Amino acid sequence: AEVTITKMTEEGRFLTVTTVDGRELHLRAAGDVDFEGIKDRSELKIGMRLKASYLEPAGGNAPLGSDITTLQLEGK
Repeated sequence: AEVTITKMTEEGRFLTVTTVDGRELHLRAAGDVDFEGIKDRSELKIGMRLKASYLEPAGGNAPLGSDITTLQLEGK
């Protein structure tokens, strides 16, 4: 999904993002995220546009956020 970061907590471990169609998602960047175009989550900033791949829970409920598998900086 193409997203824009709107909120970050715990040094970027937990992200609130908005998709291009206006949906708000809560994502979690655990230790096994494949970062493309940035070194690690310390370089994430509010307003940054990214392509995010993430795992959606089977039940549709992820209290801590859906786990991110890949974050790619837009334009990279």
